[in-house]
Amino acid sequence: MKKIMRFNEYENLIPLTESAYPGLIQELNNLERAEPIHSVNEGQLLNKIKNSFSKFFLGPLSRVGIIDEARRVLLELEIDILEQKHQKKKEIEEIEDQISSLSRSDDKEKIRALLKDKESKFSEIESYIKSQGLKIKKTLDFIKKTIDGNERRKEYYEVGRAEDEIALAELEYKLAKEKGDESNLKKYLDKVNSAKADAQKKAEDLGSEIKKDGEKEASPEQLVLDPEKEKKKIGGRKVRDVVKRKNELSREIIDLKEEMESKLKSLKRKVDSKTLKKTQVKNLMMDLLELSSALDAKRNLLKLLNGLGKSQDEISSKLHSETEFTKLANKINQSITDGQDANTGTKKIIAGIFSNATREGSANISSDKINDAIEKINK
Repeated sequence: MKKIMRFNEYENLIPLTESAYPGLIQELNNLERAEPIHSVNEGQLLNKIKNSFSKFFLGPLSRVGIIDEARRVLLELEIDILEQKHQKKKEIEEIEDQISSLSRSDDKEKIRALLKDKESKFSEIESYIKSQGLKIKKTLDFIKKTIDGNERRKEYYEVGRAEDEIALAELEYKLAKEKGDESNLKKYLDKVNSAKADAQKKAEDLGSEIKKDGEKEASPEQLVLDPEKEKKKIGGRKVRDVVKRKNELSREIIDLKEEMESKLKSLKRKVDSKTLKKTQVKNLMMDLLELSSALDAKRNLLKLLNGLGKSQDEISSKLHSETEFTKLANKINQSITDGQDANTGTKKIIAGIFSNATREGSANISSDKINDAIEKINK
C-alpha cells in the first residue's frame, strides 16, 4: 500500500511548519545580542533533518525558524561570556604575575595600584556576566513563549540546544588549550564527546518521529473498500485476478497492522507520560476506528477469496459457475459491511480502549488495554 499522509496527520507537524505571527518576529528582533569573536555553530544535525524532510516548509518565518534564530542569540551570548571570562582571567593572571615580581621589591604603591586594578577586573567581569545573564534570561523566556508548551517544538529546540552544547564545550576545550591548561584538557574533551553523543541521539529521535509523521496512513480512498470496485477486480473471472487481489490484500493488511500498532504505541507513550490531552482523545479514537474498519473488511475479503480454493482448478470452477459467482458477489458486500460492525473484530477491541475516555477523560485510558489490542491485532 502506498503511504500517503492524510490531512489530519499534518497536526503533529503544524507546530514546525506554521508561520510565526508578526508580534513574535518583532520580539525576536528586539532581543539584545552579543558579537562573539568565535563563530557560532551552524547546526548541521538540524540541517540534515530539514533537508531530509524538505517537503515541509521550515523557513525563517516559521515557528522553528524563529526558534533557530533565538537559539543563535542565546548561543552568541553564552560564547561571548566564555570569551570575556577567558580574557579577563588572562588579564588578572598577568596582574598577579606583576604583583608576584614586585613583592620582592619595596614598591608598595605600585602593588596597591595593581591590586586595585585586579579588583576592578573582577568587578568588571561580574557586572558583565550579570548584564549578559539578564539578556540570556530574556532570550530563554522568549524561546519558552515560542515553544508555547508544544511537545514537537520543544523536541526541535532540544535537538538544536544539544548541538549548541557541542559548540560551547569545543570552545571551552580550545580556550583551555590556548592557555596551556593541560590538567583540564581531558575533562573538556570528555565534555565535547558527551555533548556530541547526546546531540546525535536527540537528532536521530526527532528525525525518526518526523519521518513517522510524514509516512503514516493510507489515504481515505485506500482505506474504504468499495464493493462494486472489488467485484470488478475479479469480474473477468480469471484466476490470476483473484491471486493478484489476494496478494494486494495481504500487503495492505500488513501495512494497516503496522500503522495501527504505531498509533497505539504512540497513544501508550502519551498515556504513560500523562501528556495525552482530552482534546486529542476523540481524534485518536476516530482514526483508530477508521483503520480498524478497513483492517477488518480487508481481512474478511481475503478470507473470502482464500475460501474459493487452493488449486487453480478449484478457483476457476467457482468463478465460472453463475450460482457460485453470484454467491461470491453477495459475500463481498457482506464482508465489507461486517468490517463496519463495532461489536466484532478489531473495531470492538479499539472501541474498548476508549470506552470510558470519551465520557470521563483521557486519564481513563488503560495501558494494559492498549498492549492487549496490539497483541490481538498482530495475531
